[in-house]
Amino acid sequence: STFGAESNFGDGATFGAESTFGAWSTFGARSTFGEWSSFGEGSRFGAGCEFESEGKAKDGYPLLSFGGLGSENRTTYAFNLESGIWIRCGCFKGTLDEFEKRVIEIHGDNIYAKEYLMIVELIRMKWDGGK
Repeated sequence: STFGAESNFGDGATFGAESTFGAWSTFGARSTFGEWSSFGEGSRFGAGCEFESEGKAKDGYPLLSFGGLGSENRTTYAFNLESGIWIRCGCFKGTLDEFEKRVIEIHGDNIYAKEYLMIVELIRMKWDGGK
């Protein structure tokens, strides 16, 4: 059937226990947005919000995210902090300038570099006046 064990909504399926939306997934309890995560239960984007001890968020909405990018289809998070713009992407964490340099080192001018560098430009346009 459409919703049976072997379907898109069964145990091993797209929305099943081991799936994209399961407990260990992008949106599960132990995930990027889950209860024990950076964006979990105790997190908020209000006054005094901090990002991994790098500083407090600037006024306004301090988060941009871009999904499905690069050779690993990662999600890249940008945080607008009083200390500057910080990026988290896979195991990388650093400033926007450091991220840009690392992208060029790893990807040169391939398609993945172009994707990442386009979001660098968008982040600068949004939070840094295009600098």
